[in-house]
Amino acid sequence: MLSHLRYLILLLLLVLSNFIAAQRKGFFEEMQALIIERKGSYEEAVNRDDSSSMINALHELGRLNNRVLNFAESIDYFSQSLKLSELRADTSNLIRNYESIGSIYRTFRRDDTSLSYFENALNMTKILVLRGELDSLILLRSYKKMASLHRNFGNNDTFQSYLDSAFVINSRMALSSKDVLDLKIEEAFLLYSLGSIEMAIDSLRKIEGVFQNTRPFSKPTDLSPLMSIYAKLAGAYDELDDYEMALAYYQKGIKIADSINLHFGHQAYLYQFMASLQFRNGFETEAYQNLNKSLSFQNKYFSAKGLTGKKLLDIKTDYLDRLEANEKQLIKQELVIAQQNNEVLWTRSIAAIAVLLLVVGVLVMMNNNQKTRARAEKKMLERESERKQIEAQTLIDQKNRELTSFTLKLIEKDEIISRAAEVLEANPQNQSKDILNSLRGSSVNNWEEFNQRFVSVNPDFYHRLTKEFPNLTSNDLKICALIKLNFSNKEMSQLLGISQSSVNMARYRLRTKMNLEREANLTSVIASI
Repeated sequence: MLSHLRYLILLLLLVLSNFIAAQRKGFFEEMQALIIERKGSYEEAVNRDDSSSMINALHELGRLNNRVLNFAESIDYFSQSLKLSELRADTSNLIRNYESIGSIYRTFRRDDTSLSYFENALNMTKILVLRGELDSLILLRSYKKMASLHRNFGNNDTFQSYLDSAFVINSRMALSSKDVLDLKIEEAFLLYSLGSIEMAIDSLRKIEGVFQNTRPFSKPTDLSPLMSIYAKLAGAYDELDDYEMALAYYQKGIKIADSINLHFGHQAYLYQFMASLQFRNGFETEAYQNLNKSLSFQNKYFSAKGLTGKKLLDIKTDYLDRLEANEKQLIKQELVIAQQNNEVLWTRSIAAIAVLLLVVGVLVMMNNNQKTRARAEKKMLERESERKQIEAQTLIDQKNRELTSFTLKLIEKDEIISRAAEVLEANPQNQSKDILNSLRGSSVNNWEEFNQRFVSVNPDFYHRLTKEFPNLTSNDLKICALIKLNFSNKEMSQLLGISQSSVNMARYRLRTKMNLEREANLTSVIASI
């Protein structure tokens, strides 16, 4: 029996593998031939020392490898193209490579890294448009890409903001039918994201009619927006509990994806969502079949990507529970009817359980690996944040020490001025009075110079202090600034031009306004702000 079981499992895997390979063989052979051709073009460009052709060839190699899911080679080619573009200050190709690398990081759910590349591309596009080196249409498309990116991230407010910017440019210029349609598609997706399901369906159905009636695009791959429209319509009808319409649009989306041989990840998700829809509506066998198709895409093409398998795992677990219950009931019935069918039933049951356990085990392993990578990245970010905080605090402490040293020099200068003033008062003359008045005004200037330096080192200190203690006066703030720098009462009196008893009284009033307990240390409280 065990040998039969092993044979059955191997036969099922072989049939599934051959079926997928046969469907994709022609496409991958075509892509491989193009990759070889582009490598030859790159070598020729190197021999001619033609950096412009080298940049284009490298970018094309990155694009072709991306289409066949060789992500490591793809990003390597894009990076080489990016470096050459930087050396040549080729801003147009810089933008193109930033966007291509950002797209790969988005595929791997590295949202922050992906966003940084797309933002670099957008900022560079803005500069070139302002200089008149690029058409505003390029900026509109960059805004549309940023809108799409934030839509995928679930940032609806930012998604709407970028889409509004694209529509502002649209109002100033005449666009091609493709660009207009792209904006309308994103606008319909925004309605869906904001919960206006029926309005989104109405808009998407109109756009679907445009594709069917006019065929605005020239290449088969240009039908990829239609695949996204079908997927979104299926999800919308699913939310409205319209099973037939949702199923029909999932099938349409899969048909488009199969025809253009491009969006393998979308195929996996479409099969997954269709399986979930069928399972929730009682079509368990069909759900299981489509779930296996989704898994075959993931295992075949996305082992490096590590797609999250939570929803797949949920469906499989529920289905396994029901399958086991049905199988057990079936076995009992068959035992009553005929004992001889027992071996066949057990073989089927064990085979189904073995396949499902294998699938579940793979998904659990993939999920654990993803969690491990996420924890490692989180720890790295925390360490980097802590290091930056320490460096910032060290710099502030250094600046405060420099400020303290500078202030002490001012106080020393004031002492010299005070002694000079005493000498002038003892020898009254007309000219001496002018000099005396000038010397007496120096303390005010000293404070202003000190305060400017203090604010530059501690820019938020006064804001935080007045926010916590709003009843403090400007004189109170002066005292607080000097206390933060650990100045003595004598040093404060010299810098502010008041007596030490006045400083003591100011400190007492400050404690009262801040409602400090007797045991609270005023210096420690202010130092903590």
